[in-house]
Amino acid sequence: MEAKDKALLSHFFDNDIGRRQYIIPVYQRNYDWKVDNCKMLFDDILESMRNDRRHFVGSIVLVSLGEEREVHQYVVIDGQQRLTTVYLLLKAILNNTTNTDTMDNLKDNLFNKFKEESIPRDYRDKMKLKANTQDNKQLMLLMEDRIDEMNEESSIYVNYSYFVKRVKDIIDSGEFDVRALKKGIGKLDTVVINLDPKEDDPQSVFERINSTGLPLELDDLIRNFVLMAEKEQEALFEDYWVHIEKHVPKSERARFFIDLLNSYTLQKATKNNSYDLFKKWAKGKDKKEVLHKLKKMARYYAAFLGRENDYPEQTNKLLKGLRLLGQTTPYVFLFRVFEDHEDKIINEKDLNNVLKLILSYSVRRFICDISSNSLKGLYESLYERTFADAVNKETDYFDALACMFRENLKKTKDDVFPDDKRFIDESCRTKLYSRNSRICKYLLGTLENNRSKEKIDVDSEDITIEHIMPQNPDSIVWREYIGEKYDYIHDTYLHTLGNVTLTGYNGSLSDKHYEEKQRILKEWNTKIAYLNKEFVESPVWNEAIINQRATRLADALRDIFPLPEWSGKDYHPVNYGELIRVTFNNSDDAKMKRPVYYEFMGEKKDVKTFIDVITGVAETLYSINETFMQELAQANAHLIPGKEDKAYKPFLTYNKEKLNNASKLNNAEIFVEGNNNAGTMVWYIGRLLELYGIDKDEFVLYCRKKG
Repeated sequence: MEAKDKALLSHFFDNDIGRRQYIIPVYQRNYDWKVDNCKMLFDDILESMRNDRRHFVGSIVLVSLGEEREVHQYVVIDGQQRLTTVYLLLKAILNNTTNTDTMDNLKDNLFNKFKEESIPRDYRDKMKLKANTQDNKQLMLLMEDRIDEMNEESSIYVNYSYFVKRVKDIIDSGEFDVRALKKGIGKLDTVVINLDPKEDDPQSVFERINSTGLPLELDDLIRNFVLMAEKEQEALFEDYWVHIEKHVPKSERARFFIDLLNSYTLQKATKNNSYDLFKKWAKGKDKKEVLHKLKKMARYYAAFLGRENDYPEQTNKLLKGLRLLGQTTPYVFLFRVFEDHEDKIINEKDLNNVLKLILSYSVRRFICDISSNSLKGLYESLYERTFADAVNKETDYFDALACMFRENLKKTKDDVFPDDKRFIDESCRTKLYSRNSRICKYLLGTLENNRSKEKIDVDSEDITIEHIMPQNPDSIVWREYIGEKYDYIHDTYLHTLGNVTLTGYNGSLSDKHYEEKQRILKEWNTKIAYLNKEFVESPVWNEAIINQRATRLADALRDIFPLPEWSGKDYHPVNYGELIRVTFNNSDDAKMKRPVYYEFMGEKKDVKTFIDVITGVAETLYSINETFMQELAQANAHLIPGKEDKAYKPFLTYNKEKLNNASKLNNAEIFVEGNNNAGTMVWYIGRLLELYGIDKDEFVLYCRKKG
């Protein structure tokens, strides 16, 4: 590795150093600098000119490829955003001058010159910068002055247009001319790091560099990792990575990779550790094999997100239901299910049955207001727990899964599949609309479309939720109509299933009298017949009718979102090979168990006792912030919130005499209390994470039953 201070313009774009071309490889992210980044650079150049001083723009890392077609080529490992931006600025200055000598001089900065034209030359050879596959088309159109053919949304076009205006404005102001602007670019300094491909690992260097440009995101790092060292990187990019980007939008890509890792690895993938986990997962695998897997999973994810796909209508309908419910946590499980479908382990009917099961489970949990805190851990472990045992997936696939949901999840109250009685009871009384109007509309639309021949477009803005008894608690008309129990009935039933419906009537029904609402909807000949049966037929609207309608609709919901059919066969699903996953939501499950290992901040650690767990976590926290842990120990902290009474025995202290069973941290003279039961130990860990401001999802413990 060789690092030298250089003037950016003279080192990269002057002709007296020979013909050069700087190549942005396919594994690099696209050119993403925004106008704000360009403004900052241009303002820095103006400031350097006004104060006659130089300006450092960061390092640029290169690997030499040698000479090809009389041009020395370099791969840009880091610095593409700055190089591309300066290149665009030079082109903007060129297009703002009519002076022949100045134009020729600027063209020499942008293009390589050849003494002999014996070899046919196009702009690919002549351009001193070659952008990556997706940006280069726009860059070439710009350099060929075919600007009207460019994509006006591309960053190449947007930033070039910005520079054209800024250059024109500064010239028109009379402060600087074209030559002065170019001189200002000459004041930009950089550190050029040339890597030796025989001695330096470009991948490692790339990861270590603290670039002054845009921070690298997870998908940038992964693309770099899978493509950087491959000889066929352009073919791999076109055959695989382009499809990944097509299927999964940029905004969803980090979640896609994290979900994928949580599906295929036992370690907990988070935003902070996912890149390292990805490298471990891909280690030893052929890069083409890894890319093939990613492309396949991206195709599934596109279906999950409702993007263009080739799955049947019923499959997409069920997936849409999950999206409308806001259910993304099942994706880690569905990766495996969709792969089983593609591998022909299950057929289309089985795939849809699995989706219907998860949809029913999600709807029933929502109606019964079951906390979603445990769902993430459930779906991350569900496939292994269901199928790691000796299950014949080709014959018992759905039955084993139904057994898991119907029987084995009963043991954890936060994971239980609500039975029919509970579901119907809660459907009748839950305040569906006020809890989530979007889900309320989805459920009402599903009821109508499953029970009527004519289907309604629930997504249409013309279809709205109507409260039969209006939302206005002060409605004089309805207060008189309902009578003395109005306040009670309004508070109890307003937002419930029995009192809400859908209508295609665009006018406001709001506080109109019940009979007037009936007349309007009949006149408008509503197609929403199933939902509005009582509303249209009943001469009165009161507590009894609301309950009657709620029961009818709840019975229908039970049938649409049923318990999964199960043969009754016991498949003895396993928990990570008989391991029990303990989180803060089920900390009592740690009681009467023996800890095996825990994962914290992306690291896995084997343990034998709960004292090992608490001291291990405390040691990690100490390494993160020593001062805070020392303050807790100095204060003899008992960690019980809202209790300042010093009579409480401390949990963390410098004085081991204050503890019943003191255990010392290896990296500090701090002691923790070890005389607590397993559930309390887990609680203390959660409390420490709260105090440190660390997401509790960063910790998970695996235990085994004693004996």
